[in-house]
Amino acid sequence: MRMTEEQLRNAQDRIMAGASIRTNTCMDAPQGKKVKDKRPAESIVLRQCITILDTHPAVALSWRFQVGVMKMGGHFNKFGFRGGSDLMGVLKAGARFLAVECKGEGGRLTKEQDAFLKAVNAAGGLGLMVDDPEQLVIALRGLKR
Repeated sequence: MRMTEEQLRNAQDRIMAGASIRTNTCMDAPQGKKVKDKRPAESIVLRQCITILDTHPAVALSWRFQVGVMKMGGHFNKFGFRGGSDLMGVLKAGARFLAVECKGEGGRLTKEQDAFLKAVNAAGGLGLMVDDPEQLVIALRGLKR
């Protein structure tokens, strides 16, 4: 079941309130002492981006994409591919492909991730890296529903 526009805005506001905790100084810190930005960990960014994609009216479908190796029945099996984004999906307008790579504080794209996102964009899809869920909301804001 899709959310109404108002429910979506409220959900996104709640997500943003928890994710955008960025301060440069602290009342409890000694005068003038800088405190490290408090950006959310990658797992938090990922969970919030999943919620955004699951509820956004411009997104037709989305899924979590996993990459790794697993031992099954005495054999190692690879799944996914190197550079594949954390989240993938399809946008309603034009059935465009969507790829979202989530990063936490100080996170950087690998060469394979960068190449994948560039390939998605070159093919007419929407590929982006986010370290704050608000970046995803902004990217989806202008899309047709």
